[in-house]
Order: sequence, then C-alpha cells, then structure tokens
Amino acid sequence: MRRVGALIGMAALLVATSNLARAAQSDDSRPASCFVKIQLPSYPLLARQARIAGTFQTSVELDDEGHVLRVASRSNASYSQVKTILYPAVEASIRASIFSRSCANQTLTMVYHFVLGEGAASKSPRDTLWFSYPNEFFVSTSPEFYQPGRTQ
Repeated sequence: MRRVGALIGMAALLVATSNLARAAQSDDSRPASCFVKIQLPSYPLLARQARIAGTFQTSVELDDEGHVLRVASRSNASYSQVKTILYPAVEASIRASIFSRSCANQTLTMVYHFVLGEGAASKSPRDTLWFSYPNEFFVSTSPEFYQPGRTQ
C-alpha cells in the first residue's frame, strides 16, 4: 500500500513539474494543471482473473468549486462487460482525486489504459502505474493465478 501511495505522490510531482515546464513554453492552459492530487486506480481482481484489459476515454465535468460533478466514459473494447468490470475503478479514482479551483466549470479529458503484462500468472500480482502527458494513465498487472473451487 505504501508503494502505491509513493507512486501517487511521484505522479503528482511529475505532473506538476511537467506542467510548469510546458507553461513556461506556452501561454495556453493545460488540463494537467488542474490536478492537486491524483488518485490512480488499482487493477480490479475480477479483471485480473478473467484476463480483461481495456482503454477508457473519460470526461470529467467540474463544478464551480472544482469538485467532480459528472464522469462519463467510453471504452474501445469489443467485450461488452469491460466497462462493467473496469470502469468502477476509474470512476472511484477520479472522485477521490482533488482538482484545482482554477479549473472550475471545465470538462477535463483523461485516458485510462488497463494492460495485462505478459508474464506468468501470479498468486500475488502487483500493479505497475505510470502516466503520460497529457492526462493519460496506465495500470498494468500480471494475470491473477486463480483456480475455481480452491481457497487461496
């Protein structure tokens, strides 16, 4: 859990640093500057076990104080249950994030990629989290080792 917290902190610092460098180069406002605290999602257990991956393009509408008003998302996956299985983690992470008041009444676009690693299945897989500018987040894991009818 500490590792995830450290990664979240590093992600926030890198976004802020990256944004400052870009702001010095241009006058336009970048959506990355809207983050005060970024909460990244974990790879859902069921998705690991079922080996489900997917990408979501997510729109986040902020109210007049910078709080999340609405979250809408669409997925590129052909499997219809991807949104049902992966999207709750995306929405929960967005609602747990803190946005700057300077971005009040804006709609932000973020992209979340859930990627399965190519390693062997593991009894205790760990998530790897990283991001790309602007507002593109990756959650990668190895598949969960699972045998129905057996307790782990």
